[in-house]
Amino acid sequence: MKQIQFKEVKHRFPKESLLCWLNEKNDGEFDEEWVIYIDHDLELENLDLDRPLTSLETIHNSSGMHQENYLAILIEGNLKAKNIYNEESDGSTCLCVLGNLETDHIIIGGQELYITGDLNVKQCFWGNYNHGDLVVNGIIKSRVFVATEQYHYEKEKLAVEIFLCDEEEDDFQRKFPAAIFSEDILYEEDEVDIEDVFTWNDWISRSTAIKMLEQNRSVLL
Repeated sequence: MKQIQFKEVKHRFPKESLLCWLNEKNDGEFDEEWVIYIDHDLELENLDLDRPLTSLETIHNSSGMHQENYLAILIEGNLKAKNIYNEESDGSTCLCVLGNLETDHIIIGGQELYITGDLNVKQCFWGNYNHGDLVVNGIIKSRVFVATEQYHYEKEKLAVEIFLCDEEEDDFQRKFPAAIFSEDILYEEDEVDIEDVFTWNDWISRSTAIKMLEQNRSVLL
């Protein structure tokens, strides 16, 4: 594992990735940004994309790595992680896996997640907000797939059991997430303005869900 500037490793990213497209369109705007580069398969417990170095330094020597913010993590290989998450949905570290990604839970938003192989989420994938993009060249498998507040994904790639997407619904009743998620992450009806519910995000506490993942607890029933 090492930190490297985007300009030195951008040729390894898929040309179709949003990072490469924006960098070329905007005359190298990301060239001086820092990337965490891993050139092999990786298996770890949890990955916090708001604080990636903290997550990775427990299994890798991070001497000489000192940045507080990273543009992306690039993994040339497969990734297995129990939980992947981030709180900041306006902007967080991008993740590019040149292989397959297997995990129990993913709760993210605010970055590009690019997988050149398959994505297999055993429990729940939840992408939030329109600053987030999920691109998978293979198949997206998940027991539960949630997309809130215009999160971007490719519906034709989905092979999921339960699907909750703001753009596909006009009836946001609490009974639907209550049949799927732990009560610990659901708001009660007296905490919500029923007349103003327009997203599944109004019923599900993302911050509480992430705290559960940090404790290696499932957010599902």
